[in-house]
Amino acid sequence: MGTIRKQSIIGTIVIYFGVIIGFINTGILLPKLFSTSEIGLINVLVAYATIFAQFASLGFNNATTRLFPYFREKESKHNGFLGLGFGVITVGYIVCLIVFFGLHHIFIENGAEKSPLFRENINLIVPLYAFILLFVFLDNYLKVLYRSTIGLFLKEVVQRVIILVCILLFALNVIDFTAFLYLYIIAYVIPVTVAIVSLVRSGDFSLRINLGFLSNELKKELISVSVYGILAGFMGVITINIDRLMVQNFLGLSATGIYSTAFFFGTVVALPTRSVVKISTAYLAESWKNNDLETIKSIYTRSSITQLIFGLLVYGGLLINLDNIFRILGEQYITGKYVIVFIGLAYLCDMAIGVGAYILVTSKYFKYQTWLLLIFLVLVIGTNAIFIPKWGIAGAAFASLLSKFIHNLLKLLVVKVKLQLQPFSSKSLWAVIFAVMATAIGIFIPESESLIFNIGIRSVVFVVVLMGFVYVFKLSYDINDRIDTYIKIVMKKIQK
Repeated sequence: MGTIRKQSIIGTIVIYFGVIIGFINTGILLPKLFSTSEIGLINVLVAYATIFAQFASLGFNNATTRLFPYFREKESKHNGFLGLGFGVITVGYIVCLIVFFGLHHIFIENGAEKSPLFRENINLIVPLYAFILLFVFLDNYLKVLYRSTIGLFLKEVVQRVIILVCILLFALNVIDFTAFLYLYIIAYVIPVTVAIVSLVRSGDFSLRINLGFLSNELKKELISVSVYGILAGFMGVITINIDRLMVQNFLGLSATGIYSTAFFFGTVVALPTRSVVKISTAYLAESWKNNDLETIKSIYTRSSITQLIFGLLVYGGLLINLDNIFRILGEQYITGKYVIVFIGLAYLCDMAIGVGAYILVTSKYFKYQTWLLLIFLVLVIGTNAIFIPKWGIAGAAFASLLSKFIHNLLKLLVVKVKLQLQPFSSKSLWAVIFAVMATAIGIFIPESESLIFNIGIRSVVFVVVLMGFVYVFKLSYDINDRIDTYIKIVMKKIQK
């Protein structure tokens, strides 16, 4: 757990540095410089590209997570694993390219009336999904090499800095919106290039395919995991992006722009989990290979309480500053208020169950994750179809909340029944109670005319109260250990 904790801390720092840049991009500059339709177009293009990229991987990313421990051997370039993966995703890319142009007219006709911008720029999906496909594959490879922070840095920081530069060029009238879209794709090209250079320098890059290493048993396992990975990955990425596509279909690009901007703030709740999941997944796969159930149980329980506390910390911070957020975004985005509330709560549900889904994915019960995602997909599409016409973009957010809650409940039940593991304790309940108390205190702090002072004083009081409770009542060993380390560092400096 020491390595996981260390890399998780580094990853979390990287992620929140990226959040600051992302906030400047999504929360300040994009709403001020671009129309809601233009913002909607960017998000729809990325949503479609992400779906195609996931399908084009042909499930090999799942195989990477689960089966790479059997290939691991640096001296032999990991027995041709990278070359095998490149071969698989190349075939997948060609297949998806044929599908894309085969369905081209359907995509256009579906959104033409409410989204004319989409018709003009639909072909940008092709290069965009190529580089998303490559980056996700390389990021997974880096993850199983225990180098997850590289991928996090490239995606959360480098990519967002490049997008920031593109926005500034647009703001200075150096480029128009069409040129901005082309440069936006560069933000996906550069992380791929840097990832490849990093792998070459570490000696982990080789396109040689070692078919002789693949025993019949390993071939069968690769095919089985990949087939279910196609279904699981495809359904997983659709459920993440389908709400934006359905908002576009029902309400148009302008509403999609508002929804996507508010959605960004809601997803901030889940950011602490990304570094934990990235590094934990590799260790879970290795632990299953060695049948080390104690390590799996420890990762599950400790990740749950720690992620829940960080999730509550961020979600409470959003709730006490909701009005401040829309003072920044502007009145035209006010309809996205409940999007933040519902999406934030939806991702808090994800945080609460820790790495439960990844325990399933890396175990012999990986097939259950596919069926759970199928149920989730049906829930997401069904609830969006019901609530978007009724409540607009707030309905889309509520649909995500309801679907995620049911999906996570089912995941908990499967892990409990099949593996006799569950992540919760009385500390989980106390964490929620303390968060509610801290949030109430933050909300009732009188507002001031100064936006910065208002955000600052509310946030500081909220964090001090909540983390004070967490530390005093020792809700998380990892958090207390880290705070104690910082206290010792400060005391040493004071004594000097």
